[in-house]
Amino acid sequence: MRKRPVIVLGHGGHAGVVASCLSELNIPLEGSLAPEPGRSTIAYLGSDLYLRSADRGAFFLVNGVGSVRDTSLRGRVYSEAVTQGYEFLDLVHPSVILASDVVMGDAVQLMAGVVVQAGARIGANVLVNTGAIVDHDCCIDDHCHIAPGVTLSGGVSVGQFSHIGVGATVLQGITIGKNALVGAGSVVTRDVADGVCVVGVPAREKK
Repeated sequence: MRKRPVIVLGHGGHAGVVASCLSELNIPLEGSLAPEPGRSTIAYLGSDLYLRSADRGAFFLVNGVGSVRDTSLRGRVYSEAVTQGYEFLDLVHPSVILASDVVMGDAVQLMAGVVVQAGARIGANVLVNTGAIVDHDCCIDDHCHIAPGVTLSGGVSVGQFSHIGVGATVLQGITIGKNALVGAGSVVTRDVADGVCVVGVPAREKK
């Protein structure tokens, strides 16, 4: 039986990474949708208007928006398509180490080299990017982006729409609020409030 093909939403750099992962998983790729063509080598099918008349049962969607600073964009792309009745595919690269009791929401993406340890919970439309480590009992809420090389120590909580920047480290038991931003390379040693940006070692609020 032929596998249901995938259409990627987005046509930038992350869309290309998604395409590579789909290839590793032997999942057929139809092409991508975006307001206009980007730098991806995926076949460009047109704008998001395509979804208004397409057969919802003919393919799965994958969120190809990697958005570094504005995770709300990933959230909007996902929510609008779900509202139209489309189904998203979970994406777990073959190299991922995933504990057997991890609980994951819809449309989660675990990219190459990711490690997710026992007791972790990952919400809907979360992107855990290349080589990130999510240690035991972490909780990552919906629509977050955990960037490449991040380390979340045990029991870390990350609120909706937050972004943890490349190579950042969050110490055990820390809570990151909603819509927060942790700068690349930062070391977070205390809780971060909703909507706050922190940077540095140790991480401090950036006004």
